[in-house]
Amino acid sequence: MANEVAEQQAFSVDYKPATISINNEKELKDRVTKSLAKYQNLVITADNVKDAKDARAELNKLDRQINDTKIAIHNKFDEPYNAFNEVIKGLRKQVSDTVEPISAGIKELDEQEREARRQAVLADINEMAPKYKVKPDDIEFDESWLNKSLSKIKLHEAIAGEMKAVKQQQDQLAEASEAIKKYAAAQEIDSAGFIEQLKLGATQTQIMERIDEEVTRRQKKAEYDQAMADLANKQVGNKTVSKETGEVVDEKPVAETVSFRLTGSEKDLNDVAGFISEHHNLRIQVLTPREKVEG
Repeated sequence: MANEVAEQQAFSVDYKPATISINNEKELKDRVTKSLAKYQNLVITADNVKDAKDARAELNKLDRQINDTKIAIHNKFDEPYNAFNEVIKGLRKQVSDTVEPISAGIKELDEQEREARRQAVLADINEMAPKYKVKPDDIEFDESWLNKSLSKIKLHEAIAGEMKAVKQQQDQLAEASEAIKKYAAAQEIDSAGFIEQLKLGATQTQIMERIDEEVTRRQKKAEYDQAMADLANKQVGNKTVSKETGEVVDEKPVAETVSFRLTGSEKDLNDVAGFISEHHNLRIQVLTPREKVEG
């Protein structure tokens, strides 16, 4: 169809190169050369400066006359070309006005077909994901999968390769996360922040080194706090006393022992013993077996 249109609309142009010549060109050059000769190597002085200015004005006038003649001839020379150019521009606009909607239609169809291929690829991803134990949303879509030249087999190979890589990364992340959780737990440190660092790209080795650094930091802080407390307080018996104020800031209770004899029914004695046992800071020691009491 395209070749037929081009052949039917082929055209030729009758073009005759124009000739531009200056009448008496040699005589004109000679006159100009002689007129200019007397001004060459002119030395300007206070005595001849007025004449020099007049000469400059005349020479500039001559230059404008020469240039104006050139412009006039140029304009006449361009007239046939400008007319021809307007015809050509009109013809090209007619063609362009016809081509534009065709191009728009082709582009729209290409976009529709590309979107259809995208949906087909997404369907393949959803179907293949369970086999490789990954979620479809975990797969980064590769725009090259939409190329028309890519066969179905090659497409599935590419998707499978991406899924295997994602699964491997997820497994490695899970293993490293578990190792870091156990390592942090052993150091009595919350692992949540360190797990996030792992997800952002830090290696397991780097994370464990950071946990060690945190442990060291906490140990040094605890030692520092204890040293400051030792400087501020002193131990007097079971009491910690502030060196600055003399106030008791901590006191450990002193255990005491008391003996007494209880007399009552078996139930009452059992209730009392049970009550005392419920208080963890009290210890009961039976010194004598129970005896029956009359009266």
